[in-house]
Amino acid sequence: MSAVVYVPEGASRAKLALIERFGADLRPCGRDMDEAKVAASAFAAAESLPLFEDGAEQAQYEGYR
Repeated sequence: MSAVVYVPEGASRAKLALIERFGADLRPCGRDMDEAKVAASAFAAAESLPLFEDGAEQAQYEGYR
């Protein structure tokens, strides 16, 4: 499975390094999470891909157990 992850342009380098270690395609975009989310939503819609938004799905929390 592959993942495209949109992040704000000023995101923490340590956080980005962790995401990259998992093999994600990082796409820095926008000044904050809201702008990055808009870009991610547009990309997902254009490519007919699902959008996974951190904290938006109950299944995420169940997977943490």
